Amino acid sequence: MEMLLARYVYLSKGKKARKEQHDKVGEEIAIFVRSNAGPDIQFRTGVSAREIVGHKVPGTKPVAIAIPNERGWTLIDGVDLNQSTAPAAINRADDVARTYWNYSRAAAEAGVEIRRVGVVLNGHSHLSPPTHEAHDYALHRFRVDADLALDNVSTEAGMQLRELLARKEE
Repeated sequence: MEMLLARYVYLSKGKKARKEQHDKVGEEIAIFVRSNAGPDIQFRTGVSAREIVGHKVPGTKPVAIAIPNERGWTLIDGVDLNQSTAPAAINRADDVARTYWNYSRAAAEAGVEIRRVGVVLNGHSHLSPPTHEAHDYALHRFRVDADLALDNVSTEAGMQLRELLARKEE
């Protein structure tokens, strides 16, 4: 009886507990944004499609950072190879790219302008082949499905983010 409870009942409680955990990658992305875009930038975390386009959009997950503006949103999400294993970073990159792809489709229908930024916080990704490959793969996915792909060790990353946020919607 205890084995059945552990397998079928306690498992669901564990899943609920995992959902309530903080998004450590999202927290690190928030630190990156705040340190590169300035402390006065106003953003929201964990924003869902209902807030962005006004309805649920299949295939989207809440984004780490959402910055509202007059005509829409700037969405910022990505991977952190300091917080995640290489396979977990690859899965998150796929999730973020899929979310951005779905937002690009939904934004046109909803009449909302959305700018998408993919960030790779890469830590020591150059030290091992799996993390180096995950770093390169995440940048590739973000270059395809985001308006801007940033590598945090690039000397131009902060400037590129500030320029994007300073530009009016095109």
